[in-house]
Amino acid sequence: FRKNLDGKPLLIEINAIYNNWEQRGLLKKNLEKYVLELLECPKFPDLPNHNLLQILREKIYEESKNNRS
Repeated sequence: FRKNLDGKPLLIEINAIYNNWEQRGLLKKNLEKYVLELLECPKFPDLPNHNLLQILREKIYEESKNNRS
């Protein structure tokens, strides 16, 4: 049973997204491992979300460019 930060249950639509992720093997712990590996960090940096997302986008772009060559 998943909850929002305020302790209330998640919306059915959001819960469905989590269920789809789990069916594809994207559990939170696995996803965290992949993101930290991509960031090359031992733990999540203390950055605003938009900065963290920008770094992830850049890393994903670099990886995709490296895989093409």
